[in-house]
Amino acid sequence: LGSDAQRWNDLYISGAISASGGHFDFDSDSFIDLNAASRFDVDAGGVLSLDSTNSITIGTAQDVPINIDATTFDVDASSTLTLDATRFNIGHVGDSPMDVEVSTLNIGASGYLHLSSSATLDVDASGAITINGESTTAISSSGALSIDSETGINIGTTTDKPIDIDASTFDVDASGALTIDSATSIGIGTNADKPIDIDSTTLD
Repeated sequence: LGSDAQRWNDLYISGAISASGGHFDFDSDSFIDLNAASRFDVDAGGVLSLDSTNSITIGTAQDVPINIDATTFDVDASSTLTLDATRFNIGHVGDSPMDVEVSTLNIGASGYLHLSSSATLDVDASGAITINGESTTAISSSGALSIDSETGINIGTTTDKPIDIDASTFDVDASGALTIDSATSIGIGTNADKPIDIDSTTLD
């Protein structure tokens, strides 16, 4: 319909447009605007590609829901990948495995940060694991709380701070020497007089 030398300026059509036999090519010196009063459906028997030399924007006029159903979903960015929302839900419909592999992972929360698992929560690091609390750091367990190390377990290594241990029973076992030192004094049974039983080969 027309040619490069003889072009139509405006084309008004009422009804359906059907084309077959070759590819569809739209060219415009400015922009191409497609509007649908109810639904806009694009189907491709092969690959559906969207390309731009500038940018690709979806939902710029107003915020509307976007639903993507895919066998796999791959997002690659040559620069920064940014996700912003008032709330993030991952695995909201059903529990599924999630694997995150990054050089560094920084999670910052202006409010409450909650990690929960119905099974096991495993944190591994080839380097150091650091947990800092500006106020109180609480670690609770409904079962046994175990702290193990292949080299050493140190508490209060940066600066000397008070340590308070309240226990129904307190058992200390050492495969080597058990050493208790103090720069001022060592008090045993200071709150109330209690029996002390010491069994030793020698007492110095």
